[in-house]
Amino acid sequence: MRSLHLLAIGITAVGLIVTVAFMVVLSLRGPAAPPPPPPTAPDQGLENTVFPEFSLTDHNNAPQTHALLEGHYTVVDFVFTHCPLACPAMTGRMAELQDALTDTGVRFASFSLDPANDTPQVLREYASNFGADLSTWTFLTGDRAAIHAILTDSLGFELRDDPSVLIQLGEGKTMPNILHPVRFFLVGPDRQVLGMYASDQAEQMEMLAERVRRLTSPG
Repeated sequence: MRSLHLLAIGITAVGLIVTVAFMVVLSLRGPAAPPPPPPTAPDQGLENTVFPEFSLTDHNNAPQTHALLEGHYTVVDFVFTHCPLACPAMTGRMAELQDALTDTGVRFASFSLDPANDTPQVLREYASNFGADLSTWTFLTGDRAAIHAILTDSLGFELRDDPSVLIQLGEGKTMPNILHPVRFFLVGPDRQVLGMYASDQAEQMEMLAERVRRLTSPG
């Protein structure tokens, strides 16, 4: 009987040790991470960022307003066709996204930061050079101050001319380079800005594509 009693005590002690060890491991891990927010929720800091109203002209010389962004998800960027640095890479990556997300229903919109030179015809030629599908990708031009205000006043980015880099326009004309963000903006059906993604980072582009797939998945 005494041996059985000692055995019971031993088993109890082992169980206690295992329980304490398990609790220690849990305490070292810290609290459980909260579940990720749903893809429809705007990223932190963007809760009050809504794409503003606008009245511009598209690549077909047709009027377009902010209604262009309503009722579906849209990936937006800001470029200009004479840009010698970031814009060709940005437009190329936008074209890659368009090809990769053809089955999602997402749309695309590119706002020209140089509307004086980016006429509808110039935008159509630029779009063609990148293989853009203009049935789902709209290029916009119009009032320079209004487009610039979208970036600076509504989205909170710096935008300025850089006279240290002059761009040749032909016929002896030049223009200063425009320093602008290289971000893609994911805009929701109600024009809520859901996220901003660095177009020059492959990981960020993958995150954007995956979020669009989650947002547009039937399930």
